[in-house]
Amino acid sequence: MIAIAILVGRRETASTVANGAAMSRPAGVPSGWSLVEVMVGLLLGTLATSAAVMAFHTMRTAYVLAAEQRELEQRGGALLEAIAALLRHAGWHPAPTAALPPPLSGRDDCGQPTLGDALSCGKPGVAGSDALLIRFGGDHPFGDPAVPDRYLSDCSGYPVPVTVASAATPPASSAQAAGYLTANLLYVAVGADGEPQLLCRYPGRRDGVNGSLAWSTGALARGVETLQLRYGVDRDGDGRVDTFLRASELGVGGSNAWSKVLAVQIALVLRTGAGMPGTSATPLPLLPARTTGEQGDDIAFLPRARSTASRRVFATTVWLRNAPFCAESPC
Repeated sequence: MIAIAILVGRRETASTVANGAAMSRPAGVPSGWSLVEVMVGLLLGTLATSAAVMAFHTMRTAYVLAAEQRELEQRGGALLEAIAALLRHAGWHPAPTAALPPPLSGRDDCGQPTLGDALSCGKPGVAGSDALLIRFGGDHPFGDPAVPDRYLSDCSGYPVPVTVASAATPPASSAQAAGYLTANLLYVAVGADGEPQLLCRYPGRRDGVNGSLAWSTGALARGVETLQLRYGVDRDGDGRVDTFLRASELGVGGSNAWSKVLAVQIALVLRTGAGMPGTSATPLPLLPARTTGEQGDDIAFLPRARSTASRRVFATTVWLRNAPFCAESPC
């Protein structure tokens, strides 16, 4: 038994020695990485990771900016269409007469507008924004005055009726004053969170029925920093626009001057998102200058807050469909 154990032990020792000889490396071959090689590898890995992070950040920033521009394009186009629809309603009345007041009335640089015998402003407008009052009446299908118009609606989306629910004479500050059954007042105000927005004041409703003498206010769009308007007037009575005037210039001719408006130029600035960090605010052109060197809030807009936000100017000219009714007496 002792001989067998000694023989086995000798065989294991021989095997171990043989394996060790087989696993040993030739002389001059390093057994691992040197410190320099490890540092170079770490440096190359860091550079590759940094390049990947920068590429991802650049692509993400480009995607965010493209998404913000796309959002601005959609919101701005829809907002211009909503304002244009109201302007095309201006002056509509089922039985127009020369006694009707002008379908439009505006004020330059107007904040907190109020309605009475005339449009008045409680303070300067946000970034010089203008205010615009649009008057129009309703019509009814199938000759039923109780059924509201299916085609004319105000900025709240409600159809406009033909007759006022109450037979009482409404006060001058109501929407149903002076022969028109509804009116929409557009102006810019700052919300509770500090975001500027385009508001529309429209006739209040009770249980969805127009007839209340009160007013309600709703936001058409957030992020509207300024609203600038000019009015195309016909001075010589040939039915063509001779020039575009500001509200302050048009108002010199009295209330009848508003009956000569045939078109309205609109320019507004819409902002959204965070934009590109590190960018500086630059003036944005709005409406074209009429004379060399002309200055004004409607010429250019300089952002006063959130200079890095994505912004876009939306401008158009809307021609009024319903010409002033001046057959009985000159407007």
